[in-house]
Amino acid sequence: MTGPDVYPLVNAGDAITLRVASCEPMKIGTYPEIEFIGDDAAGRRHAVRIPKSSVERQFKRADLTPTTIVGRTIVFSRDANRNDPKKPFWGITLADAPIAAAAKAVTSSAATPAPETVQPGTTQAREKASELYRNVTRYALDTILPMYAEKGLTPTATDIKEIVAAVFIAANR
Repeated sequence: MTGPDVYPLVNAGDAITLRVASCEPMKIGTYPEIEFIGDDAAGRRHAVRIPKSSVERQFKRADLTPTTIVGRTIVFSRDANRNDPKKPFWGITLADAPIAAAAKAVTSSAATPAPETVQPGTTQAREKASELYRNVTRYALDTILPMYAEKGLTPTATDIKEIVAAVFIAANR
């Protein structure tokens, strides 16, 4: 039985997005590495191996741990190094919103009364849906878009709509 393909991240601009299934330390050659195994959008399983010291810096920056990264969608990348273009930096960036936190942030507060029953199709139901959509949009703009900026990316209008739609759906589950 063979393991997943090791995805080569060598040059600045190389990247892969995976839903992480495991995060394990390993030693290949001289230096310790962390191996991330996960599935890409097409369902293919890949492994990404990153030096342990780089992972520790990226985890600290992104407030992640080997436990909290499992189940998350992550972009693993090699980012340009202005000081030495032949040695790109390693990047680990969250590509998903913590959906449970998003839903909680837009649907609850400490002083929230018990939910009232609203009849579907009424003006009140449309107003509540509009309010929730505004809150989700605000959440996406305040929390997810900075992740794009951090990588020097500019999301398209379609990207923003898809992000907001995904969080809105999660908030309504």
